Parts: sequence; structure tokens; C-alpha cells
Amino acid sequence: MHHIPDLSRLLRPEAVTQFAVFTGMALVSLWTTPREMSGGDTTLVVIAAIVAGIALAAIRATQSEDSADIRFSWHAIAFAGVVLATVLAIVVRPLGGLALLVVLAFLVWLQARSLRVSRLAMIAIVPWWVWIAADAWYWQLLMLVFMQILALVATAQLHDAGFWPEDTERIMSARAHRYAGWLVVALAGVLVVSIGWVADIGKPWLALAGVTLAAAIPLEAGFGATPGEGGRRSSALVYTAFTIASISWLIGIA
Repeated sequence: MHHIPDLSRLLRPEAVTQFAVFTGMALVSLWTTPREMSGGDTTLVVIAAIVAGIALAAIRATQSEDSADIRFSWHAIAFAGVVLATVLAIVVRPLGGLALLVVLAFLVWLQARSLRVSRLAMIAIVPWWVWIAADAWYWQLLMLVFMQILALVATAQLHDAGFWPEDTERIMSARAHRYAGWLVVALAGVLVVSIGWVADIGKPWLALAGVTLAAAIPLEAGFGATPGEGGRRSSALVYTAFTIASISWLIGIA
């Protein structure tokens, strides 16, 4: 019995967040896809998303102090989830199944290195899989990747403003890091609106994306910086703004 993993670990915040972000983006992508899918295909994509989310959560539930047997059990659960999700996606569309396999392999590799980056990557590339499965991939989906790269840069600047190793000399002051983060957010807003206008994105959703990113700057200035919390609130505000803008962009191109 000691070889059975503690499944309650799947309910820990980090594991739940991995599951929620992946599954949530898959459901939003399914809702926004410009081509309708049959009820059976839609059901398979939803189940595949849930199973894939559980697989990512299982990988996160593994701990370095676990015995080899326990670690193997968690990896077996994750592997079975990836295989099942991929098979379900292949039934819908073979190319969609291949896309899901590549997406999951990349996310498994990435979340072992940085949970924050892996969540940004989910927002950027999970829609690719769903829209490929629906045979509706648009070049405008590339903008999601660019937006999440800017989100990573902005949140990294805000994190450095609130936290810096004491034994390391600062190159930029905390205020300069915050200004740099604001500049990146503003740049993202300008690019989203400009490219969206040229690409004929739905104007209400484009406006929502631009306004959300614009509002993130004064919100971070007024409520973001809190002494002793290492820039977590600032990063969360900007991360949320980029997430809303990304979903708005996704809806606007549908």
C-alpha cells in the first residue's frame, strides 16, 4: 500500500492551478472556435482537456523527496493521462491529436522548470490545439504567443522591483524596474490595438483588450506594490490583465 501515491496532492493549489488554467483555456478555445464541431467531437475534446489537465497536475504533484516507487506511480498516472487525451484528440482529428501531444510534451518539460512560464505558455498554445482539432487555425493565434512573451517580461520586471537577492548588486532601481514593467504593458496594449485594427479583429473585444492592458498600469501603481510580498500582487495584476486581453483577442478573431 505504501506504493500508492497520495491522490489528495492533486488538490493542492499548484496542481489545481495547472489543471484549471489548461482546462479553462481549452474550454474557452472550444467556445470561441470559428467552426462548429459536432456534439460527439465537442464531448471528446472536453474529456481530452480534462484528462490532460489531470496529467499536468499529476506531474506537479510529484515531489523531490518521494521514493522512486511513488515517483514512478505519479509519472505513470501522468503518462496514462497524456496517452488517453492524445487518443481522444486523434479520434476527433489526427492532426489535432498530434498537436495536443506536442503541446503536452512541451508543457511537461516547461512546468518542471517554471510554473509561471508554463501557465503563460498554456494561454498561448492551448488554443492552437483546439482550433487545429476544429480545422480552424488562424495566423492571428500567433499574437497570443507574442502577448505572453510580453507578459513574461512585464511580470519579471515587477518581480525584480519587489524582490532582489541581498547579496547581488542592483543594475536598476526598484522604481526603474516598475517603470520598465509599465512600459512593456503599454507596448503590449499599443501593439494589440494596432495589429488588431489592421487584422480586422472584432472591435468591441479589441477595445476590451486594449482598455484592460491600459488599466493594469494605474492599478499596479496604486495597489500592486506591497512591502515584503516580493512583487507577487503586482505580477498577479498584470498577469490577469494579459489573460483577459488574450481571451478578448481570441474571441475577437473567431
